[in-house]
Amino acid sequence: MEKVIKIKYSKKQLRMVVVFGLLWIGIFLIYALFRPESYFGYGYLVMALIFLALYVYKKVFHYAKIEDGILTKNSILPKRIRLEDVTAVHYFAGKYQLKTQQTEISINTMEIDPNSLKELKKILDHIKPMP
Repeated sequence: MEKVIKIKYSKKQLRMVVVFGLLWIGIFLIYALFRPESYFGYGYLVMALIFLALYVYKKVFHYAKIEDGILTKNSILPKRIRLEDVTAVHYFAGKYQLKTQQTEISINTMEIDPNSLKELKKILDHIKPMP
């Protein structure tokens, strides 16, 4: 049984989501102080909660994981690709493109933690694309 390799988000990416969440909370508080009779300000609170929930999601589920030879890119609808079925690996403009006969996954290296990126590069270097 293989270990699970977690490809984490970069600290910069996570920090940016938290900052936006706190910014929306600040806007909500200012709006609530100066316009307490209006319910429109609760939209700002909703935006803050969405960003803070996004932070928790990214922290818990990570960018992607590799388990039992399957790369799973986490999102609302996760994408999966079997590494042994990969027919081509391309790198261009900070993104890896992994292609099989049926699917294609794009991995944005700008969103990945540098340590996780090193581990991902090692794995992708060992992939021998099928002809």
